[in-house]
Amino acid sequence: MGSSSKDFGLGEVTMKIVKIALFITGGIVCASGYAQTSMQEQINAMKTIQSEQQTAVANAQAEKARLQRQREAAERARQSKLHAEAKAKQAQAHEEQMADKKRDQAYEDQQRQLVLESQRLDIEMKTAKIKRADDYIDQDLAREKAKTDVIQSDADAKRNVSKGAENMMTGVGEASKPKKGFFSW
Repeated sequence: MGSSSKDFGLGEVTMKIVKIALFITGGIVCASGYAQTSMQEQINAMKTIQSEQQTAVANAQAEKARLQRQREAAERARQSKLHAEAKAKQAQAHEEQMADKKRDQAYEDQQRQLVLESQRLDIEMKTAKIKRADDYIDQDLAREKAKTDVIQSDADAKRNVSKGAENMMTGVGEASKPKKGFFSW
């Protein structure tokens, strides 16, 4: 503030006004003493000076109050601006958090879809294997039937050969026997 240590909380401008008023008052008092004015004139001059000083002090106090209100308004504006900026940052952070959450949910949905697709493909593959297994079983049964048929055919052929050999042997044996009958020799 001012250079005086006794400015009583008044601003520098106020102190200058008060000093000027005091200087004028001192000058008037000195001038009135030299002019040998009457006592009534001196009292009137003092009242005028006091009135001017009171007006100067009132003006200084009004100026000080105006400046204080201006500072308070500036502080409120600054606080309001800080609050608005903090709120905007908070809103931005919330939006970013929601965007991250949405991305995470989309990724998890995609992961679940991939798992379901993989399970569906596994089921299809197992179904195909089961169908193929039925084909393999049918092929194995056909192969076993073919082996059985070959064995049966082989057995039938051996039986037929053996029956033929038996018939031939029986026939040869019958032929060597003397026949009884009409032309017997």
